[in-house]
Amino acid sequence: MGKATWKPKVFTVGDVYCVKVNPTEFGFVVMAAQRAGVNDLKSTQRPSLASCDGYLKLKQARNAAQALEMDPSSATPKKSLFADEQQESEPSAKRQKRVTHEKTAEARENPQMFKIELRCGDAEPSTYVWLQRPIKHTDDIVMKLESETVVNVISFISDHGITVDDLLNKRTYGSSGEKHVWKFGDRFYKKKGSAFTRVGHKCDEVEEDDDIPVDPSELPDVDE
Repeated sequence: MGKATWKPKVFTVGDVYCVKVNPTEFGFVVMAAQRAGVNDLKSTQRPSLASCDGYLKLKQARNAAQALEMDPSSATPKKSLFADEQQESEPSAKRQKRVTHEKTAEARENPQMFKIELRCGDAEPSTYVWLQRPIKHTDDIVMKLESETVVNVISFISDHGITVDDLLNKRTYGSSGEKHVWKFGDRFYKKKGSAFTRVGHKCDEVEEDDDIPVDPSELPDVDE
């Protein structure tokens, strides 16, 4: 797409070739960002779509579509999309929980694709994409590897607007205000040689129990 190149890992869901919509995969991020007019991103910036409106709304639309199919009386996605299914013949809460786990396991073993409608605004025409049915609201977004779906997903994300601040605001490493001290969540990591050592909530004092060498490449992204 333009000058952007994305080489995703391809896998199958049943007999359908699919790819993951990974909000931190650089090629995919650049592709969506360039379409929204954001150029010159560098991989060292570690941009992410995870806090961009389009990516969040894509996940919400997928979850809402699945929840609506399961319970037509409500379009509100549930944290566990199978959690509130009930059968009149099973009054026991323990029995209900076991059935939920069985359904979840069955769904994991037999993943399925479904077609959902996307609409960016009231004045915009709707588009359709094929995504994998989620089991939980936090499941990764998986889309069918076909031109129409891929283009529609990228367009949907970029049409909601993407800014540099959106792409970088989850990257809080280096935001501690102290040289050689990086922040992750409410903890700080101080660089010692080629490794990082976790320090306490204060940057000036190492907690003896937490003096654990950390490889910076193993530090998780904030949005993960």
